[in-house]
Amino acid sequence: IWILTFAILIYMDKKILYSIICLVLLMPINLASAQDETREISISPFLQELEVAKGSSIQSSITVTNNSPQELIVTITTKDFLPGDRGEPLFVPDQEFNETTFSLASWIKIRDGNVITLLPGTSKEIFYTVNPSPNAEPGTHYGAVLFSYSGQQQLSGVGITQSVGTIVLVGYGEARPDGQTDFTVDHKIEWFNNKFLFTNLFTNHGSVHVKPKGEIEFKNIFGQVVGTSYVNRDADNVIPRSERTFLSEWTPSNFSFGPYRANLVLTYGKEKLEIRAQQIIWVLPIYIVVAIIFIFIILIWFIWYGRHWYRRRIIAKYVNKF
Repeated sequence: IWILTFAILIYMDKKILYSIICLVLLMPINLASAQDETREISISPFLQELEVAKGSSIQSSITVTNNSPQELIVTITTKDFLPGDRGEPLFVPDQEFNETTFSLASWIKIRDGNVITLLPGTSKEIFYTVNPSPNAEPGTHYGAVLFSYSGQQQLSGVGITQSVGTIVLVGYGEARPDGQTDFTVDHKIEWFNNKFLFTNLFTNHGSVHVKPKGEIEFKNIFGQVVGTSYVNRDADNVIPRSERTFLSEWTPSNFSFGPYRANLVLTYGKEKLEIRAQQIIWVLPIYIVVAIIFIFIILIWFIWYGRHWYRRRIIAKYVNKF
């Protein structure tokens, strides 16, 4: 094999040969460089929910860990955010704050400074204090504590800054939750026993964050429960004055047939406020429908022709008698 390879290289163009040699020699260097640039930090927890009585403050902490083989300089900042359509945080630009009703970033003070140095494989607990402003409105205030770090300059000379953060939700004072849900289904009639997809669009009209949870019971025409589907099993939050969509699904069995009631029971808030809604769906598998139609046609045929056959038989009986 080596002799054959050497013979082939002799007949190759020198430029191609040089290119292959350079590529082989440079590959380990590039891989090593990529490994050196691999940097990562992790934080715990990713979400903190705190309760602060009116007129008081609270302390908490976040643990940040350097998972990379190199020393990292981490900058700690606080930011407000706005909730996205799916509950994801949309951070407010620097030097700006969320509306005062829900702003939290200005309340958070990092205890030991906003810049830390993390040695490889080490962790550090970051303590912070939440100090509500004197004129703060009761309800949920939300923001994030961000940890940012920069990698070494790449070959292009550009440094890449990466950030991870902990979402902080602070319930301040007393506030009553207020919400509603729009309960819909993607289709009303199912012909092939495919799944139904139910959508719960929960709107939080209140000033406190809530975790709407519940279940959907599926009952047949006789009132028997034939299935259950859960809503927001992971207990995701809905931020005040925002909406969040929760999806649930149900797949009927192969023997399901007829109308079914999908009964939603949803609870939210510390007071366990309840929302109920209902959808009527039909499961009409095409093979059962065809079988019923076929049986119906046969019955009509027997009724129609059987009646004539019976008449002819009675007439024939009386004719033979006389």
